[in-house]
Amino acid sequence: MLELKACATTARLSHELFSSTLILFFSESCGTAVDVACVLRAGWVASLPWCNLGNVAYDSEGAAIHRERDVMDIKARSVAWKTGGTCSTKVGNRPGNTKKNRYKDVVPYDETRVILSLLQEEGHGDYINANFIRGTDGSHAYIATQGPLPHTLLDFWRLVWEFGITVILMACQETENGRKKCERYWAQEQGPLQTGPFCITLIKEMPVNADIILRTLRVTFQKESRSVHQLQFMSWPDHGVPSNPDHILTMVEEARRLHGAGPEPLLVHCSAGCGRTGVLCAVDYVRQLLLTQTIPPNFNLFDVVLEMRKQRPAAVQTEEQYRFLYHTVAQLFSRTLQNTSPHHQKLKENCAPIGKDSLSLRISPEPSATSRPPGGVLSRSISVPGSQTRTMADTYAVVQKRGAPAGAGRGTRVPSSTDTIIYSQVTPRSQRPVAHTEDATGTTPPGRVPVDLNPPGPDAYEEVTNGPQTGGLGFNLRIGRPKGPRDPPAEWTRVCLAAGIVSTVCGRTIFQGKIYGGQMASSERWPWQASLLFHGSHICGAVLIDKNWVASAAHCFLRSRKPSDYRILLGYNQLGSPTNFSRQMTVNKLILHENYHKFHHQGNDIALIQLHRPVAYSSSIFPACVPENTMKVFQARSCWISGWGMLREDKFLPSPFPLQEAEVSLIDNKECETFFHTSESIGQYNAIKDDMICAGDVKNGKSICLGDTGGPLVCSLNGSWYVVGLGSWSAACLEPISSPNIFTKVSYYSNWIKKKKEETPDADPFSAPADENAPTLVGWRSFNTGTILKPSICRALLSSQVLLLQSIWFQIP
Repeated sequence: MLELKACATTARLSHELFSSTLILFFSESCGTAVDVACVLRAGWVASLPWCNLGNVAYDSEGAAIHRERDVMDIKARSVAWKTGGTCSTKVGNRPGNTKKNRYKDVVPYDETRVILSLLQEEGHGDYINANFIRGTDGSHAYIATQGPLPHTLLDFWRLVWEFGITVILMACQETENGRKKCERYWAQEQGPLQTGPFCITLIKEMPVNADIILRTLRVTFQKESRSVHQLQFMSWPDHGVPSNPDHILTMVEEARRLHGAGPEPLLVHCSAGCGRTGVLCAVDYVRQLLLTQTIPPNFNLFDVVLEMRKQRPAAVQTEEQYRFLYHTVAQLFSRTLQNTSPHHQKLKENCAPIGKDSLSLRISPEPSATSRPPGGVLSRSISVPGSQTRTMADTYAVVQKRGAPAGAGRGTRVPSSTDTIIYSQVTPRSQRPVAHTEDATGTTPPGRVPVDLNPPGPDAYEEVTNGPQTGGLGFNLRIGRPKGPRDPPAEWTRVCLAAGIVSTVCGRTIFQGKIYGGQMASSERWPWQASLLFHGSHICGAVLIDKNWVASAAHCFLRSRKPSDYRILLGYNQLGSPTNFSRQMTVNKLILHENYHKFHHQGNDIALIQLHRPVAYSSSIFPACVPENTMKVFQARSCWISGWGMLREDKFLPSPFPLQEAEVSLIDNKECETFFHTSESIGQYNAIKDDMICAGDVKNGKSICLGDTGGPLVCSLNGSWYVVGLGSWSAACLEPISSPNIFTKVSYYSNWIKKKKEETPDADPFSAPADENAPTLVGWRSFNTGTILKPSICRALLSSQVLLLQSIWFQIP
């Protein structure tokens, strides 16, 4: 069983970490001979070194071996840029501007400096000691600036207002070691702060943890008011580092939660706006790479810091800060791993050292002992659950290779001879199915095994053969020693192969923390939210539960059981305004619960939708977790419903059809049932069964409405979002007295979901219809039979018990 550890156990992540499958590489030490357990699945593209972190290895104490050399190299390049004119600072050194610089040796680069235009007509200049720093998408994601001086307070708030800043990260104190480091620019409880035309008022101040304070400020300028959040790290010494990397990650995560998905940059400062500021920007930058799945194959922190140094002088200033940055990023990956599904413990290792000539690994449905086939090639196998048809896209091999001796120059980032890297990936080009076979001869039928390979690069030497094997899923992989002059010092050391084994990350969103009576949801807040289309029109909500499967309510499919009649929309916030992340997916198979409507009305109201092709995850498309049947969902602290349904039964959602959300409370089934025991005329609808769960906000009238059913009720549990319910039925969504909504209880069906997924063959991507563009206009079909069950309830039918419960629970006056 594999075990999660900190950096004492090497771990490597692919940039698909937030995609369909978690890719882990574990070892017991960080040395030259690293044992690697490969956990691979379709979609894996590149590996991210962990303990190496791009040419920086850790010894047993966790110290960076090459940190001193790296910092000296970075500083030397920075000096060369300045003296060579690459990074000019002429504007900041002008006589009228030098007095605005807190430190004479920290002057913003001209090319990336922030230029102020607000209030210029009143005689205020355009200069402030601040630089833009690009984010992962190339936009101005950060503004790095110094702590304001008494005479630059106005310029500071001009910057905040002009660039729409909503979150400020402060990494220093006002005074450190008896020296003034930052003029106080925020208000205190004693009263507002006035600087020029800006009035700043403190709304709230509260600790986030022992090191961080969160202040909420109201800024008023020319009769307009805005909210600005400030996070101040109270214990970060100048030229030093904090004692706890976890608190830095908390600060960055909290900043992104407060910031939302808007385009405005984060404003980051310390005293000089370089060392501590650079660390915060770099940590957030790497975190965004993880969230957006854009970590490059050659990722390393040296290049990240070097690129930031080109935009802001002295970003990540000291060797100690540089080392701390490595530890913090390692902690970021560790925290990410700890938030993954525990199913990784079921993974099996299938690695073996390469023999004298090559190594052959295969995959079979049953485990077998290690054998040595003709030719002296070592052969091993692993077990693949089930015998369903798979494609070779599910199978990968990874080669770990010792690097050539150092000496190619820093620019090429060649690993030293003591480093070990994941060198290459083997991906069969063929997408032909490889089926389980019962051939008694033990020979895979001709045509079942792909003979071609898509080499990952010019330095890879792989050959896939279709030689005899013991039968079952798989292919023979032969990887020989390097040939020719391309990389003669290199040596293959290990090959690992795995398939059909997956550990899924789920329930993560860049936000922590209709629908009738609800509010518009922020972009990317609910990345698992899906729209079910029938002939191009929205009829129900749905929820993504993994890269191939979507869940919804069975009643949404009463019109038709033909998969081709339906489409799934993912990555939408506004149905009328698709983005680059929006996708329209075709449906391969519909699975309605076999007992739907059989034993009681609206019982077993659940359906699974298999997509033709796996969906690529992003910050806009990501699955919710499916709770186990033993999970205590009533312990959840926060539960939300979301959807694109009607605002009322007589009012459609207006264009561009924004996603609606509402926070609700879970209600015990017995208490919930009292809302529906009103008369025999609706008695056929009123039974709240064990496979149902109730939720709502009766006081504020937040409920699901027409078009919301089938969509998710999600609750935050153990740091992840779980789809606790699927919208099933409710009373009319605009009654004189509101009642709870009834959802299909997903945990009740967790075993059914697993069983159906396991016994359903993988979709054949070649049978899918041609790719379709995400629609720019989504219609609404009339919501009639099969969309929602809504027993009518009138105030006159409500019992005194219900009215009393409402007045007690929800304080209705």
